[in-house]
Amino acid sequence: MLFDEPAAGLTLAECDRLAAIIRSIAARGIAVLLIEHDMRFLLSLAERVLVLNFGRKIAEGSPDAIRTDPAVIAAYLGNLKSAESAAGAGGAPRSVRASDGIAAPAQGGSHHA
Repeated sequence: MLFDEPAAGLTLAECDRLAAIIRSIAARGIAVLLIEHDMRFLLSLAERVLVLNFGRKIAEGSPDAIRTDPAVIAAYLGNLKSAESAAGAGGAPRSVRASDGIAAPAQGGSHHA
């Protein structure tokens, strides 16, 4: 099943519900391909991630590997801690544009990575 940016425009509560639905689909043995710009949402679900930058693959691996990959950090994540702090303080989290994360959902995890 293909999901193309399903978290776009959703609230945190809606993202949590969507994540649960995607996990239940994967738990039934259905293959899931997720294309998503919301890195927190994506990395909370993924078993494997492929990151593109302007159509070129810059990284591939586990969510943990992607979080620490220098090319991904430089291109998309920046200082994720600062973005999370701003979001926690009522600010908007940093928008990640043009990063197509392609992943299969994993068991467990939550939207708040």
